[in-house]
Amino acid sequence: MKCNCGCGDVLNECSHKECTRRPSLQKELSDQIAAGKSDETILKTIAAVHGADILLIPTFQGFNTMLWIVPISAAMLAIGATIAVQRKRAAEAKKQ
Repeated sequence: MKCNCGCGDVLNECSHKECTRRPSLQKELSDQIAAGKSDETILKTIAAVHGADILLIPTFQGFNTMLWIVPISAAMLAIGATIAVQRKRAAEAKKQ
């Protein structure tokens, strides 16, 4: 989780000396852990209350799925294009 005071730091590493959000978020988190809730339930609850951007790693659900699929797909396309260009250049070099 990120601290939502505006710093964008990991919750336990908030750089603001007098952060007012960190203690309440830590208490909310520890209360849910003490209540025996699962990690997934806790993260869903906190994201629902504070917004999905409080999570460091987006969930693989709904529109957030695109945050996982698009970069991976773009990387695969770039690698494929690079390989295709290299093979074409190698084939042209053999012809000469």
